[in-house]
Amino acid sequence: MDTRRQKLSESSWWRWLSARPLVADSILALFLADVALIVGMTADDGLNGAPLLGPDSLLDWIIIIGPAWMVPFRRVAPCRALVVGAALQATVWLAEFPDAYMALATLLYSTAAFGGLRGLRLSWIVGISLTAFTVLGVLTGGAPTYAIPIIGLSSAAATSFGMITAGRQAYTEATEARARELERSRQSDQDRALVDERARIARELHDVVAHGLSVIVVQASAAQRILDRDPDGTASALQQIEQTGRTALNEMRQVLGAIRTEPAESWQPAPGLESLDGLVAEMRSTGLVVTINEERENSVDTLPATVDLTAYRIIQESLTNVLKHGGPGAKATVEISHGQRSLDLKITDDGRGAQAGESGGHGLRGMQERVEVFGGSFAAGPHSRGGFVVSVSLPLDGAGVSL
Repeated sequence: MDTRRQKLSESSWWRWLSARPLVADSILALFLADVALIVGMTADDGLNGAPLLGPDSLLDWIIIIGPAWMVPFRRVAPCRALVVGAALQATVWLAEFPDAYMALATLLYSTAAFGGLRGLRLSWIVGISLTAFTVLGVLTGGAPTYAIPIIGLSSAAATSFGMITAGRQAYTEATEARARELERSRQSDQDRALVDERARIARELHDVVAHGLSVIVVQASAAQRILDRDPDGTASALQQIEQTGRTALNEMRQVLGAIRTEPAESWQPAPGLESLDGLVAEMRSTGLVVTINEERENSVDTLPATVDLTAYRIIQESLTNVLKHGGPGAKATVEISHGQRSLDLKITDDGRGAQAGESGGHGLRGMQERVEVFGGSFAAGPHSRGGFVVSVSLPLDGAGVSL
């Protein structure tokens, strides 16, 4: 059965007919009119004893097929089609013409199926009214007794099937609406995830590029100043520039690798607090004095990777800011406290800070966004004794959040 139904739905003529309901309903109306004519022609007593095909009986034939005229309008105007069809049906019965009642049953079904709540009520009212009209006909001798159950049951069945169709249609529409809503929600989640991923990549790129370029600029400036009088120092500065550039390029490849598909055999592990020695050495090579003070409770194990990376990036960005804005002779102190529930960072310096006309960039905002991912606290601003201070607390219970 399912295979035949699928083949029927896939046939070109069925698709063409389904797309043109008025044409399909007109064909149905012709069929119902033909049935009404056959019933009238095969009746034992003819049409009131008149000749079946005589000119005087043309109006009789028109009356007999009258309800079928409304079938083409059963979808576009179901309630009106039913009211007019019921009036024509009553005319057929009053004229005591033989009738199959199929056209009006079709209109009852269609009004209940396509007319909404108003159509459903109208279908029951018309069905009950026609049944009562039939009972009246039986009482006056104008209709046989068996006409009562035929008209009553057929009206109730047609309206009930219409109700079932309307319910299935409403269920299908609700299911499709939920599917569309779920698709929109899924697309919205994908778009939001894409935005978050882009923001994460942007933060990583900012940290990598800003730090690397800041070191390179400082080293290049130093090399330029000692180019003539200190060739060995110039060579060392150029070597440091090369080293910093290679490191920055490698880290940038790691960040971009998240959105690429080629193998990553050459990738290095993401930096963490264990990489601070290299970062401090790099900063000290530029002339920035950096001191690390680290406290760890005995029961604290290794940090989760996400917290470790975030802490490293915050320290890196803070020291990069000191390098850019602290001025000559600036000193920075990094305090790291490993607690049971949080990792606390405090980076202070005694530099001059960003001056008027210098761009603060997106570093502070990037650090704050990183901390907010974990639900931690972030504070940054001028120190009361001069310089700048960055204070961060990263809860360890939010370490499973993806960066």
